[in-house]
Amino acid sequence: VGHDAAILATADAGLTWVHQFQGENLQESFLDVLALDERRVIAIGAYALCYSTADGGQTWAKQKIGDDDPHFNRLTRGPAGTLYIAGERGTLLRSADSGANWLRLKAPYDGSFYGIMPLDRRTLIAHGLRGHIFRSVDDGASWQPVAAPEPVLLAAGLLLRSNFLLLAGQARTLLVSRDYGKSFASVD
Repeated sequence: VGHDAAILATADAGLTWVHQFQGENLQESFLDVLALDERRVIAIGAYALCYSTADGGQTWAKQKIGDDDPHFNRLTRGPAGTLYIAGERGTLLRSADSGANWLRLKAPYDGSFYGIMPLDRRTLIAHGLRGHIFRSVDDGASWQPVAAPEPVLLAAGLLLRSNFLLLAGQARTLLVSRDYGKSFASVD
């Protein structure tokens, strides 16, 4: 997915790509995509852009999520199948029904989030601008701040098989947590 409201697809692990969908407004940008299975896919993006398909991309339907239009930056799925969207202006959303309905979570701050990392069925890490990291142990009902060594944009996160967490961001920042997201330290 990307700029110009474009969605591309591959059937050979990325060797070749086909243009699967083109939105009418070329000013729209998709920022993330998640395949729920081989038929159901959700694509999200700038200004609350959300499209989904239930037929493997043959047709795409626009979905309205909420009454405002923040950028949706990242879409993730937890181990129980719960979906999460992280976005601008404190946007944290959760869906327990594969994206049919979305619940707005009470955000711990009103800045931009660039991801929600589901660690298990209840534990989440939300990360974003200026080194903001928050941890929830109740599926996003409440959040506790986690100190970051540097106030930089934290754009991506990864849970390793060892249960260590990595957060990556601007200025070559790489943070690691060895205690399930209770603290983070810089990786040198």
